[in-house]
Amino acid sequence: MGTPVANPDRRSVAILLAGISLCLLCMGSKIEVPWLSRIGRHSYAIYLWHVFFTASIRIALHRAGINYLILDFWMGIALGLAGPMFIEQIFSGFKWPALLLLGKSVKKNRSEANSGVLAVAR
Repeated sequence: MGTPVANPDRRSVAILLAGISLCLLCMGSKIEVPWLSRIGRHSYAIYLWHVFFTASIRIALHRAGINYLILDFWMGIALGLAGPMFIEQIFSGFKWPALLLLGKSVKKNRSEANSGVLAVAR
């Protein structure tokens, strides 16, 4: 991995156009990947909480004396995705934890307003 070194060849108009073209190609292809769609539903929770899980697995592996970059990488990905999804699953059913931990507002649905049941707005 090493220290980042400035590479002027990476910052050119050709590279910019190649990156934009690849993005447009991916968006225009309309490829659907079901398992990525399931993960994407939790993207905000992952954005908020992934750092705690990736850092914790990195620290735990380091303290255990395990210094394999590939293991750190894959465990970081696994916990960085699964941990926030678990937090969202657990806390999105409660009014204040959903608001404080996930930024989800809790609103009363009209059909459920009479029963007193609260629903989490997505």
